[in-house]
Amino acid sequence: MSLSKVDIMELFLVEGSEHARDLELCLALLDGKASQSVFNDMHVHAHTIKGAASMVGFMNTSHVSRFLERVLFELVNEKLPFDDDVRQFIVEATGIVHKFIRNITVGELNEAIILKDIAGKYDRIISKLEVQNA
Repeated sequence: MSLSKVDIMELFLVEGSEHARDLELCLALLDGKASQSVFNDMHVHAHTIKGAASMVGFMNTSHVSRFLERVLFELVNEKLPFDDDVRQFIVEATGIVHKFIRNITVGELNEAIILKDIAGKYDRIISKLEVQNA
């Protein structure tokens, strides 16, 4: 039996909500301190949300999850320092992913302005990598 697009979207909303909740639980475990295992768990959740959101066409959710996934990947691989800017980015991006999924659940649109703001913050974080690798 194949799933319809509606079935896939409903599955995304259930599983996406669970992964968003798990991202926030992991964030609470960090408590401002670096933890490779928590970074890795968060990376997996962000990666899963990114792919699933893209598959059902929720591109703003996918984009923010991609930003979060990349930053977490660099933290897992110890290529990015866990400084205040990175910590704040993770907190904000996690909240946005959760908000976007919640908005989709209730039929609200996700604001492009939020995506533009977090994208600028992502660019500043990733530019630290480029400086370190230069």
